[in-house]
Amino acid sequence: MEFNKEKHHNNLEEGSDEKMQEIKWKEIDLNIINQEEVVNLYTTVWNKEPKEFQEQFNRHITYPRFQAIGAYAEGKLIGYVYGYASQPGQYYHDKLAEALKETPEWMNETMELVELMVNPNFSGHGIGKQLVTKWLSSFHGHVILTTKADNRKAQDLYEKLGFEQLKNDFQPNDSSNWIIYGKVIPWILPNIETDRLLLRPWQKEDAEDLYAYAKDDRVGPMAGWAPHQNIEESLEVIGFFQSAGDTYAIEWKETGTVIGGIGLHDRRPDADRQHVPQREIGYVLSPEYWGKGIMPEAVEAVIHHGFVDMNLDIIWCGHFDFNNNSRRVVEKTGFRYLWTKPFVLTRLGNREVQNLLYVQTREDYFQNRKV
Repeated sequence: MEFNKEKHHNNLEEGSDEKMQEIKWKEIDLNIINQEEVVNLYTTVWNKEPKEFQEQFNRHITYPRFQAIGAYAEGKLIGYVYGYASQPGQYYHDKLAEALKETPEWMNETMELVELMVNPNFSGHGIGKQLVTKWLSSFHGHVILTTKADNRKAQDLYEKLGFEQLKNDFQPNDSSNWIIYGKVIPWILPNIETDRLLLRPWQKEDAEDLYAYAKDDRVGPMAGWAPHQNIEESLEVIGFFQSAGDTYAIEWKETGTVIGGIGLHDRRPDADRQHVPQREIGYVLSPEYWGKGIMPEAVEAVIHHGFVDMNLDIIWCGHFDFNNNSRRVVEKTGFRYLWTKPFVLTRLGNREVQNLLYVQTREDYFQNRKV
């Protein structure tokens, strides 16, 4: 992705007395996109023949999760940014993956910011920065982009937006050097509410509620961890939950008591599907609330959140062979059995057990909703 270099600013340079026109921002709908308008802007910015860009753009709009945002002044497109999910088989993805082979995590669940263009007549007004910021606001996970090593203006922009240099000698097509930039956008846990439950981030004040069920030997060992020995241990675990940012407290709305936990963890058990957006659900529930359909209610809410809000492609769920309660939850919530593999419970005396893994895809979820 290359940001236009300094060009003539005409009568809209910084410090100009010319009044800046009102800018409107709009996400580009692929069903009604005006490709000619986009191509014309490209020609204006780069002073190049549009054919190559037209072919590239036609290809890119077919890629998964393509998203574009335009900036308009008086109804005319003056700025544009777009990108898509970077996946194996795409020409540039494979180049980037080779360049970043020592840090392959950057190519997992990654959006690539491909093109940023601003009409030079509107330079100096922060339009490029706002376009990128608005484009980034709808994503989480990894975002990568590239810019030429001699384009200091672009480097300043991306570094101000929190991108870090991953590689400064990338040569995708010829001997010229490009810089690969990356940024990790964390997922902020929103509250999720069901008829009986509030799923929310953990708070230190939840330590007593957590300890009340985590000390029970019917809870932790079913999930592979030892019962909590004291409230200080529970408080330490809450700190871990808060740092990881991927686990909800399950609050019983009727009393405000925390009765369990449920998380969407970044685990990727299938080596052939590392790059796609995915999470694994894990959960525990206080024995006092077993047999009330509470965990299926929580799991279904989190699955909906994962596929609808987080745009995941896969959600995994697993349980140990002796955990029949978890098996029943899995069976009720739309997962398909995938495999059984041996597992060693290192936190429970290296006990050897069998781990059953299940999967639910985005297609499974929406198909099941139609039935």
